[in-house]
Amino acid sequence: MYRNPTDIYRCGLELLSHDNKLKGYLRVQELISNSKPINEIGGLAFYDNIYSVINEIKKLENFVPKIGLLINGSKIDEHKSKSKFSEYFKDLDYDVKSYLRVKGLEYDLVILKDFWDFLFYYKNNFSFLYRMVYMIISRGKLGVFIPYPQFINDEELEKIYSILLSHSKNQNFVDLINELNSCLINNIEKNNKVNEFKISMDVDRLNFGYKMIEIITNVISFLSKMNF
Repeated sequence: MYRNPTDIYRCGLELLSHDNKLKGYLRVQELISNSKPINEIGGLAFYDNIYSVINEIKKLENFVPKIGLLINGSKIDEHKSKSKFSEYFKDLDYDVKSYLRVKGLEYDLVILKDFWDFLFYYKNNFSFLYRMVYMIISRGKLGVFIPYPQFINDEELEKIYSILLSHSKNQNFVDLINELNSCLINNIEKNNKVNEFKISMDVDRLNFGYKMIEIITNVISFLSKMNF
């Protein structure tokens, strides 16, 4: 979780703290209390329309994120969803992966689809489920977009929703996109200023080098005329 924004990091730790099999092995609550902010860019956000999310991502300036669309399905379903959403993603860099096949991968932005159906399907194994949610949300480096649940009729599912909601400082996905855009533009401007400074220094050194070559050339030319 070290590479993720603070909200995602803390949310993942709290999710793991509810896994009874890990409680005695990982002092998760202590980690949550002592964890320091890592990166203030991005986090968790809820949405109710996946196409609106895609349209907002397209508005990002000077940045084409790598997007992971995570679905509840098989490898065959991945190909079907890839074809279905290609019209909407168009020139965006995106991949479609099943929740059960996404381990080890990472994206700038992650969009969860059929998320609550997936959790409901595996709700008889909540030790597994908490680790799965931790793994799924940690695939996103800058942001994770989570659909609002259509129904929650289980105490543990309600707990997962509450955890995700409590760590979502931007409940609206548009706010998260705007925050990312603003932070990325600021970073680009800072980098440009640093690069301008470096370029000017390099040019000065280059000019000095040319001057030295010119002096040496003139000396050699003078000596050749002296018939040495």
